[in-house]
This record gives sequence, structure tokens and C-alpha cells, in this order.
Amino acid sequence: ALHKHLDDTNAQMMIFTSPWLLSVFSSEFPINFAGRVLDVVLSERSYAPVMRVALALLMEAQADVLALQDFEHIITFYKRNMPMWSTARLKKVLDKAVELTDISDKVLDTFALQFAAEDAKSAAAKGEEKRTTSPSSEEPTNGNNSVWY
Repeated sequence: ALHKHLDDTNAQMMIFTSPWLLSVFSSEFPINFAGRVLDVVLSERSYAPVMRVALALLMEAQADVLALQDFEHIITFYKRNMPMWSTARLKKVLDKAVELTDISDKVLDTFALQFAAEDAKSAAAKGEEKRTTSPSSEEPTNGNNSVWY
């Protein structure tokens, strides 16, 4: 339902999720929240916790966002209202993220490969040449072919 609603209102997730992912939530959310996420990222030696937190944020906000009917209100909600959530609500998000154990480095690598393959197909259809190698094959890893560190 959320994906369809965002599509219907032309609210592209990249607009509000890019700052979350690029700064590990530190540019938008309270420092205590971002610090807890970063602690888990460093302890797991993985970027997967960031993706789990992003998904948990989207899940927690779903009812609020579905009630909004236009692009501007949705983007404002994600960029301004969510970071102002109470400590208790942000803790609920972190608790939910811990439960999302099916999002791992292996799953993220698979998504990256699928995206690269789809991007290459799209580029080929447009007559462009795109790289189709796995990001894991080019980045240093800890032995499990993870692309996230």
C-alpha cells in the first residue's frame, strides 16, 4: 500500500532516504538515534543495520503517510516530522529494526546484482554500455563478499 501511494503521489523515496543512508541517519535524526545505529553498524561490521532501520522507519510511518494526499506533504513529513518523533517512538523503530533479521549483507548483495543487471538491460535498450559487475567484486570485504564495508 505504501509503495503504491508513493508512486501515485510521485513521492520518490530517493528524495528523503538518500540523506538517511548517506549519513547513517546523522544528518536528519537526533544524534542519540544515529549513534545507536552506528554502534550496531560497527559492531556487526555491516551496512545491513542501516537498511533495516530505514525499512523500520518506513513501516512505522506508513499509516501517517497514507493519510497524506500530496507530494509536498509526504516529503515534508519524511524530512521534517519524522526526525522530530519522540524518543519512545524512535526506540520502537530501533526495536523493530532488530527483528528484521532477514535483511543481511547477502540479501543486499543479491539486490545490488539484480539492480546492476536490470540497469544493464535498460542501458542496452537505450544503446548505452553499462557495467554489470558485482559491487562486491570491486570493494574490499571481510571474506563474506559484503558490499557494504
